[in-house]
Amino acid sequence: MMTAQYWLHQSGRKDTEMWNKQWERVDRFLKKWKLIERGDHILLGISGRADSVCLARYFLAKRESLALNLYAVHVNHMLRGDEAKRDEEFVREFCRQWNIPLHVEYRDIKKESREKKCSEEEAGRLARYECLTNYARQHQCSKIAVAHHQNDVAETILFRMIRGTGVQGMAGGFSFKRENILTVFFFFRRKKIKVF
Repeated sequence: MMTAQYWLHQSGRKDTEMWNKQWERVDRFLKKWKLIERGDHILLGISGRADSVCLARYFLAKRESLALNLYAVHVNHMLRGDEAKRDEEFVREFCRQWNIPLHVEYRDIKKESREKKCSEEEAGRLARYECLTNYARQHQCSKIAVAHHQNDVAETILFRMIRGTGVQGMAGGFSFKRENILTVFFFFRRKKIKVF
């Protein structure tokens, strides 16, 4: 993963350097489907990895012109030792730099996976969406933005399970907007996001 200093440097570039064809594509996508509105309170899920930082950079660039109120959640799964700590420190530094209120949640995913009799990966996804849902409700965020892309179908399906979606709803397939969750990079693959 890139260092915090690298990403902070990248985030500080002039807007003209950031608005390449890919960013314009995101703009067109959000406008076409009216996914964000002026004055929205938006909760960002930021893991510290490239895709979530790219998501944050996009909304930071839009914050002033659309009068957006941005908040962030980072979930430490307590699985990767020093690496997880570095991710958390990076997200704290990033949000402090850009004045984004941040909530950090600590979840013992190894324990939760045993209790729920599921994989650690699935337990981590469930925990993330529980945290995002709870924090969005507490802070009256009308929308949750996540950096999911074409490689992340399972994440949105699990979110819908948490919200109690029935069998018919589960059969509805993957969408870029379900209830209040936005998958802003719906049409990108992971490798495309990493070159932004």
